[in-house]
Amino acid sequence: MTGEKKNLLVVGKSKHPRCFKGVKSLPVDYSANKNAWMTQEIFSQWLIKWDNELSRKMFFLVDNCTAHNPCDQGIIRTLKAYYRSKIREWIITLLDETLECQSSWTLKANDLAKKINVLEALHLVNEAWNNISDVTIQNCFRHGGFIKTEEEEKEEENRSVETQEDLTAKTYVDWMNIDSDFQTSEEYSKDQICQFIANESTSINEEKNDEGDYDEEEVKPPSNNEVLEALKVLRKAVHHRVVNFNIQYEYENYISIMVFARVLPLTS
Repeated sequence: MTGEKKNLLVVGKSKHPRCFKGVKSLPVDYSANKNAWMTQEIFSQWLIKWDNELSRKMFFLVDNCTAHNPCDQGIIRTLKAYYRSKIREWIITLLDETLECQSSWTLKANDLAKKINVLEALHLVNEAWNNISDVTIQNCFRHGGFIKTEEEEKEEENRSVETQEDLTAKTYVDWMNIDSDFQTSEEYSKDQICQFIANESTSINEEKNDEGDYDEEEVKPPSNNEVLEALKVLRKAVHHRVVNFNIQYEYENYISIMVFARVLPLTS
């Protein structure tokens, strides 16, 4: 049991959100329908794609019984904890930046959270998913009864993400369970399944005509000069605040390759 992870599949409401315009790739697999639900069609396409990528045989457990589904033994909760912590950090940073420029601020944290667009949310949830260690996944499988011979390994990172010192225990629990009743899929009767198949072509056409979220502001990507100027600001901040500059050098090299690869044609 290695705790290996696959890229997340995220289901949204819009197939072409405005914030996706000009974006070459997404950090997760993404699909959409009007309800943002996991459907038979989306799941089948995802499963076929994964099957084509596999070079080995495996047992695939998809049952959603809480008693033995490893995801319900802690993986989902840990993902939500990391994701919400990152949203919280984003909101606090935005508040601090705003208060530096303005003496008063009327927007609440919930209002600021709504300003996160789909693309930003995908990066946040992908970062949260990357933070989940193989140890966490292995221990969740142990909780589900898949491994009974080995003792649980320590999970220091889980203790930290599950601790919010400025929140009471009740507030934290409410915060973690805020979307527990949110519907993510629908159970169909036999008649509904037949009707769904009959209307399948219509729903596909509707998705093709989806031009994006009209309540989202279109995001214009920064120019090369703007990217380089921002890099200068970050460099000054690093020079004045840290003692190890290796990560900065690697990041600057990565940004420079990205910028100049678009300016200068690459030759083989």
